[in-house]
Amino acid sequence: MPVLKPLLRAVAYCALLTVTVAGTSEACVKKTQPAVVVTLGANGVPEVNRDPIVACEGDEIRWVFQGGPDKLEVIFKSLAESPFDWAHRTGGTVTGTIRAGAAADSGADGFKYDVDVNGRRLDPKIIVEP
Repeated sequence: MPVLKPLLRAVAYCALLTVTVAGTSEACVKKTQPAVVVTLGANGVPEVNRDPIVACEGDEIRWVFQGGPDKLEVIFKSLAESPFDWAHRTGGTVTGTIRAGAAADSGADGFKYDVDVNGRRLDPKIIVEP
């Protein structure tokens, strides 16, 4: 019995420490995201100024194409593999707000997507922090 009391105290302390540490984690702070500027490289392949994009749920991401009258496409494989409520958008500017629950869906590698201009693609990613 004398060994049991210190052991129970140690277990209780570890449980309290675990709850305290888990409770002090900071949530991602929603912020204004700078635009993702899309240009064409010398070889005609799209380039972005931000890869990866690191964001929070509720952040708005905006891609802006600079380089002529062409339009860009932002493409995710499927709606289930997108942090937005869409999987494909086209325009000179494309905007999306990261949906609730996206952090849990992103996994360690984040969300891979394609930026397409004139059939040439780049495959950056978005990391959604919890």
